[in-house]
Amino acid sequence: MAKSKPTPCDNCPFTFHGIKVNVERIEEFDDNMRKDMHFHCHKSVDHAREDDDGEYISSGDETLCAGYEILMIREYGGPSQMARIASRLGFLDIDALYKHLESKECKVFDSMSEALDIHENC
Repeated sequence: MAKSKPTPCDNCPFTFHGIKVNVERIEEFDDNMRKDMHFHCHKSVDHAREDDDGEYISSGDETLCAGYEILMIREYGGPSQMARIASRLGFLDIDALYKHLESKECKVFDSMSEALDIHENC
């Protein structure tokens, strides 16, 4: 089951200080958010775990990306379905996500539009 920490990692692509990705990837994230899909923190994914078709094989140790979930809350009014399920099962403290979102320390983009603007220049 997906777990999550309440704050983004130090180089989360959904924050101002994070790694930069191409605009197409940001548009893909936005499309996935509209579909209520989740995203795993890049630090928790073992990229060597792929099948013959190049599809990722989950280890079960992945964590939800806090930056993605916070941006989804800002952009679409709530976290992903997976985050809501993880919360009900006790794997995720959604209140901690909201608390971080409202704190001065939160460096997550305010909107997908802002994310596109920042990543457009990478």
